[in-house]
Amino acid sequence: MAGSINSWGVSLYADEIGASISNTLFSNNFRGISIDEDNVRMINCEVYNSSDKGITIAYGQPVNNLWMENVESHLSPYGNAINVKYWSTGGLRNSTLVDVTAHHANGSLIHLASARNVSLIRVKTYDSGWYDEEAEWQNGAGVPPASKPINNEGVHSGLDLHTEVQNIYVEDFEAWHVENALYVHNTGKDVTVNNASVHDSFGGFNVQAGNNNVTLNNCEAYNIGFGSYYDGAGFNIHSSKNITISNSEVFGTNHGIRLIPYDWGDSRYGDNVENITLINNHFHDQLSLSYISFVLVQPTVYFDNIEIIDQQEAEYELRHLVYVTPLHPINVLVKYTSGKVFEINNMWSSISSDGSLLSITLSEHSLVTSYDLFVKPTSYDVDVIVKEFDTSKPIGNNLVEFIASSTEGNNVDFTIGDLQPYATYMVKMDGYDFSEVVADEEGLISFSNDIWSEHTFTLIQTSESSIPISSSTSLSFTPSATSLTATSGESTTFSVDTSQEFTSAVWSFDDEEVESGTTEHVEAWATAGTHTVTFEGTAAAGTISRSWTVVVSAAAESEYSSISISPSTTTVVPGESFSLDVYIDPTQAITGSQFDLQYSQLASISTVNEGDLFSASGLSTTFQYDSIDNAAGFLDNVYAAIVGSGSITSPDVMATIGMVAGSSSGILDIELANVILSDANSNPAEYNVSNATILIDTAPQFTSLSSQTVEEEQSLSFTAIATDADSDDLTYTATSLPSGATFNDGSFSWTPSEGAAGSYVASFEVTDGYLTDTVNVSITVTSMNHIPEITLFEPADGSIFEEGSTIDVNVAVTDVDGDSLSYIIEIDGVEVSTSASYSWTTDYESAGTHTIKVTVSDGTDDVSSSGTITITDLQPRWDVNEDGTVNVLDITLVGQNYGKTYTEALPRWDVNQDGTVNIQDLSIVSGHFGEII
Repeated sequence: MAGSINSWGVSLYADEIGASISNTLFSNNFRGISIDEDNVRMINCEVYNSSDKGITIAYGQPVNNLWMENVESHLSPYGNAINVKYWSTGGLRNSTLVDVTAHHANGSLIHLASARNVSLIRVKTYDSGWYDEEAEWQNGAGVPPASKPINNEGVHSGLDLHTEVQNIYVEDFEAWHVENALYVHNTGKDVTVNNASVHDSFGGFNVQAGNNNVTLNNCEAYNIGFGSYYDGAGFNIHSSKNITISNSEVFGTNHGIRLIPYDWGDSRYGDNVENITLINNHFHDQLSLSYISFVLVQPTVYFDNIEIIDQQEAEYELRHLVYVTPLHPINVLVKYTSGKVFEINNMWSSISSDGSLLSITLSEHSLVTSYDLFVKPTSYDVDVIVKEFDTSKPIGNNLVEFIASSTEGNNVDFTIGDLQPYATYMVKMDGYDFSEVVADEEGLISFSNDIWSEHTFTLIQTSESSIPISSSTSLSFTPSATSLTATSGESTTFSVDTSQEFTSAVWSFDDEEVESGTTEHVEAWATAGTHTVTFEGTAAAGTISRSWTVVVSAAAESEYSSISISPSTTTVVPGESFSLDVYIDPTQAITGSQFDLQYSQLASISTVNEGDLFSASGLSTTFQYDSIDNAAGFLDNVYAAIVGSGSITSPDVMATIGMVAGSSSGILDIELANVILSDANSNPAEYNVSNATILIDTAPQFTSLSSQTVEEEQSLSFTAIATDADSDDLTYTATSLPSGATFNDGSFSWTPSEGAAGSYVASFEVTDGYLTDTVNVSITVTSMNHIPEITLFEPADGSIFEEGSTIDVNVAVTDVDGDSLSYIIEIDGVEVSTSASYSWTTDYESAGTHTIKVTVSDGTDDVSSSGTITITDLQPRWDVNEDGTVNVLDITLVGQNYGKTYTEALPRWDVNQDGTVNIQDLSIVSGHFGEII
């Protein structure tokens, strides 16, 4: 077919294009299809038997906005199944590939060079490096005969992101029989892969040569190896930086994750392995070598900033394959977000004396020391350094010591094991008593802390084991055994029986919280496998915990057919419509069935319709029912049968019944009665019946509760109120309370003690007997303010001074809170200073009684002190004769004694009291001449 399809911007060339761009099969062409235009949509197409590349994109120019959906490209023995040509500006841009399968190509299955802003969703690749050894190709029309041998060299990649790719997103990707499942090569950046797997291939996920910011999440690698250059590694990180591998698993390989720095001698590529983060990755059935290996083949390159988070395998190991003498130490940081604490030892503890290039002289292991210490933070990371762990020491010795560093507001739970059951232990924080706890029957203790930044915890045994709790106190667990077996479809009741009152009680299933506020939990086993049920509660005696491990086996298949009720939902609100499917799974051929349906007046039937059980195979059927009696709760004689010869053996829905919930709440029981299954000979067939229950109810809802703030030693109370649309009676419980708080019938009350400052969360639950609602209330306790104390106040109350004196006012204050203080000094009600001291120089008009007051504030509270002083009246010295008038008489007294000197008992005519009567004294009197005192 020649020409062009302009509506999608696709050029079709006579010797290269086989057919249309939609719903088309391309075969026996030199090049299956070439896309060189923008805005192309390629949907529901198959390309195969192309002697060159199957699908070529951007061969003549870059391509934008390609949409490729439900496309298969295969049998390309001389090229890639899907190929994007390199362009410096990006070969393929802003495009999406969905439900694409590529297989049996001589090159890579999907090769995207310089792609930018491209998403690949649900992509499958298998058998790269394939070629037909003897096929004869004639102008692109040859078809390889079935008898010709087909070979698989095992080279090239499933998905090759090659050279300067940017912003690539891959989700739900599979690869089989390839060299590398994913190959990110040559300065790619911003690549994200979610949910990918590779099976039976030479290499797994390979990030090589100068890539930056690559995230691989939830990836799986199975049976990787067979002797290629990248043999036996689920993940290869090669001279790249800012790489994250998380939540991934590797099965049956030599290496789980391998890190290799290399000097490429090309400025475009990076040399070192930097900023690598490994989170929650697990390794199984390793063939040899290690889980994480550091491979050094050149001395000038190095590893830097390798971060490992939450590795939990007890056998976890790092290995270094040292080919040369390292010039740079490796920096590995281990963080604990949950789970068991461990530490890495012997990092580069020795090196080869022979540092010759590429001569394997040493395989150096980093061992992991694992402690019976578990750390579980509510948020953020916790760094733990264990300094001591020896629980065999006698009473009074430090058994455990560790430093835990975290961020403020991060609550952290600690569990320490390998202790004596029922013995008492003291936990110290920073050397001070923190919590005294009794080990449980398994020798475990638990405690928590919510005030950070860094603290040192020590553990000291303070008493020997007491009599087991079960015989001395009322604490027991059901089941008593911790290892159980069960069968899917069954239920097991777990309970804690104790006289102690719990302030919190939490049940978890496989580490996920499933119920709280109760000491009993019923687990219905739905899935076969090994499961864990855990109880953790806080009581006056401390933390009580218990775990059960349950191995659940799949239920044996019944020899009888089954008929069951499958509701569209298990919970509806009053007035809501829902439906029931009557589902039949026959174990023998049947030709018809019938049943009655019984139900209560909590709901009514609105419709009854035939399902596809008997008609799905194109058989003619008859379907009837007699009557619906909603008052009595009865649906009578519903039957379906094949008309004509034939029978069915496949399970399906026989009938669908529409129902409407009534206005009342409660449990609606729905039961099948008078069931008959007709076998191929019109005889009754044996069967099992499964009925159903539906809860009709509206969940109660708490009204909004704001955060609370209270000061130490001040009371706080509030009420948690919930509403229920069905007007059901409501029951309130608290599932988590601060120590000393009470909660009764929705009312919370608490008076935090001194020293309780911090942040708390109180959790409340309300139930109408069927459904629940929960609310958390944040409570901030602020430190109690201590009023400043005035320890010194001068002058003393009742002090006497003469006119003309200088009076020093001083105040000294202590404040145990260390608050910044402010001062006000007042004389006779007038503010004269805002400092802690003041100098008052009096004059000859200051005589009288005066009040001096000081007020000190710490910003919250004020404290004051005051005193009364007296200033006596004195005649001024320039009234020399003290007759109340400054006149010539005073002048003559000075003049008559002019030139005299004195050393003691200075007379009044020495006006300035300097010991000499001179011109200065005459000047002072003259300056006040005529004054009347």
